[in-house]
Amino acid sequence: MFICSVGYKFPVEGCGGHLVLLHGWRGNHFAVMDPSGWGADHRMIQIKRFFASYAGRVIKVQM
Repeated sequence: MFICSVGYKFPVEGCGGHLVLLHGWRGNHFAVMDPSGWGADHRMIQIKRFFASYAGRVIKVQM
């Protein structure tokens, strides 16, 4: 699992400032937990869209 810095609502031309938990993937989508209201309805994000919004900062969470 990773805490990742991304743009709010995963904009394709912006990055950083919003934190989500990346906890898996299926096909070409990442499974994320996003604490925003928007994130409650968007639990799977296309990998391409994720990386377009990704700020390059991450914290690995070990349990």
